[in-house]
Amino acid sequence: MLVAQLMLTLDTTIANVALPQIAGGLGFGHASLSWVLNAYTLAFGGLLLTGGPR
Repeated sequence: MLVAQLMLTLDTTIANVALPQIAGGLGFGHASLSWVLNAYTLAFGGLLLTGGPR
């Protein structure tokens, strides 16, 4: 569980670092970047839960 939380935090940090390049490349504003980060976090967390060991 701890490793899963670490991976989620690490990937969210990486996404935060990439936000300025996403904004420049796609022409997104601040509100759209918030949606991008939230969607990425939810998708990654959901896939992490379903892809875990049984």
